[in-house]
Amino acid sequence: MKHTRRTFIVAAGAGAVAGSLSSLSLAQGVRLRAYWWGNPDRDRRTKAMLDAYAKKSGTQIAAESLGWNDYWTKLATQTAGGNAPDLIQMDYRYLFEYARRGTLLPLDALLPLPDFSPQEKDGGKVDGKLYGVNLGSNSKAMAYDTAVLAKVGVPAIDTSWTWDDFKLAAHVAIAG
Repeated sequence: MKHTRRTFIVAAGAGAVAGSLSSLSLAQGVRLRAYWWGNPDRDRRTKAMLDAYAKKSGTQIAAESLGWNDYWTKLATQTAGGNAPDLIQMDYRYLFEYARRGTLLPLDALLPLPDFSPQEKDGGKVDGKLYGVNLGSNSKAMAYDTAVLAKVGVPAIDTSWTWDDFKLAAHVAIAG
């Protein structure tokens, strides 16, 4: 099976770490447990994707999700007890911890990912091994009131500003 960005995102849409669904469930009768956090809408979409995959592949997938706070406590307990789910949504801040404890399977040999950029793959590497792939990114933005800045003598922000420039402008604006 060719792994494209689209098939990977569909397979990993449940928050499954790096979409190993198609590699792990080539044979009929495979049973997997998927575990993720999210809101009711995300749960509905994830379960629909898992059901569609299960129907197509013959894989049985037990699906479970919790809210963010309860998710990590339960995952830690299951992992410590040797009963971690097969497919885990993993936040970057925990990836190193779980990988270095040997509780995550490196994906390098399981799944070639030619449609992903090096940056998308590098963020999921721990000690040179691939444990996950970034399926989405956050963007940071800032809005500001040019009239307020002009009143206190701060010029319009341009793309050459550094965080130190911003800090200085913020102090001037607050003090002004």
